[in-house]
Amino acid sequence: MPELLRWVLGAFACYRLAQLLAIDDGPFQAFARLREWAGCGEIEGVRICTGLGCLLSCPYCLGVSMALLCAACCLWPHRGTDVLLAVLGLAGAQAFLQGPREAGE
Repeated sequence: MPELLRWVLGAFACYRLAQLLAIDDGPFQAFARLREWAGCGEIEGVRICTGLGCLLSCPYCLGVSMALLCAACCLWPHRGTDVLLAVLGLAGAQAFLQGPREAGE
């Protein structure tokens, strides 16, 4: 895979992973339950986040962590990391083109 394409896919993969963990509920509410377990929830319509829950509910904060993972995949290419970047990168591009969304959609 060309290096420039790898980095573009890495950027979109980072975007998608951060959105997935911070905003999406996930299959079987897995990510919503993870955020709740970490200390992020809602009480009487007010969003309450503490500790790790603050990190897991912020796509910008998660973006930094996910950037480390995606950068490692870009810096040390391998067939497996190229497949991972391609799948997550295409999903990230689709999510980016679809536009912003709110939690629970």
